[in-house]
Amino acid sequence: METQDKQSPFPGKYTALLFGVLVLTGLYLTSLYSYLLFHSLVDLFGVVIIFSVFVLAWNSRKMLDNDYLLFIGIGFLFIAILYLFHILAYKGMGVFQGYGANLPTQLWIAARYLTGLTFLLAPLFIRKRLNSPMTFAAYISVTALLLASIFYWKIFPDCFIEGTGLTTFKKTSEYVVNLIFLASLGFLLQKQEAFDKKTLRMLALSILISVVQGFCFTTYAHAYAFSNMIGHFLGVFSFYFIYSAIILTGLTRPYDLIFRNLNQSNEALIESEKEFRGMFELSAVGMAQVDPRTNRFIRVNNTFCDICGHSADELYNLTFSDITHPEDRQKDFEAFQRAVLLKTGGFRTEKR
Repeated sequence: METQDKQSPFPGKYTALLFGVLVLTGLYLTSLYSYLLFHSLVDLFGVVIIFSVFVLAWNSRKMLDNDYLLFIGIGFLFIAILYLFHILAYKGMGVFQGYGANLPTQLWIAARYLTGLTFLLAPLFIRKRLNSPMTFAAYISVTALLLASIFYWKIFPDCFIEGTGLTTFKKTSEYVVNLIFLASLGFLLQKQEAFDKKTLRMLALSILISVVQGFCFTTYAHAYAFSNMIGHFLGVFSFYFIYSAIILTGLTRPYDLIFRNLNQSNEALIESEKEFRGMFELSAVGMAQVDPRTNRFIRVNNTFCDICGHSADELYNLTFSDITHPEDRQKDFEAFQRAVLLKTGGFRTEKR
């Protein structure tokens, strides 16, 4: 007999680790050559990941039995839009003239608030159905208001002042967002039974790294500072854990993510069947199951066999009428039919 090893389409642990080290090394060398290029690559990596989460969640929405993922996916679509504006607005890109380093910092804070609130609200939809059109409308409205407050009304608070550095609002916002992230982690852990352990661990690591990242972004004095670079490297790790928790799990182990509740229900059903079978077979009371269409026995326990004086194999070839006294057959048959048609749950009779 020939056997074939099933090759996984995803790299092994050590291959992935080596690839990760090479990528991080490449990004560091890129930062030495051009910090602007480094920043663009890191943030584009994040945009690709979070947009992929939206694609996965949206296309599997009809199969999801846990709308946490769908809410995260919809939120990530609009977070990705803010991140794209942040990339294009970064100092040196030359897309938005006359704004300086304040604009990308404002867009970053707007995206951070939206990300934190998305993670905070998502656990509400673990057991509650999500109204997708209303959720889209809410995110469109919030994103439009944020962009309008920055570009049109220009009322969004300053986050970076040339020659001075980060404003109090920016630093305070990072701390507030960190508290939101920690609160979202607390709510997530309260609902941990709804998640596969590995998925939960990856989500928790992503959130915690985002918190550390926020602290790094409260210390830099200019857009190309070392602490800014460390914060972006932490962003790579945070996005990677999001990828591992949602995208990789959704593609390689969909029953641990997309069909998590269904899988748990099936396991509970199997366990319940085992318990019932044990009680049925070991019961001191005679018990039997009858097919309502054929009236044949489909399951009997040993006690029932002893009472009837037949083996289980013999009973499986009989109907319940075959072990009923001839004078009682019509009465029992009519009572049985009423129980089946009216779903009364059963009937009582005495055998002789």
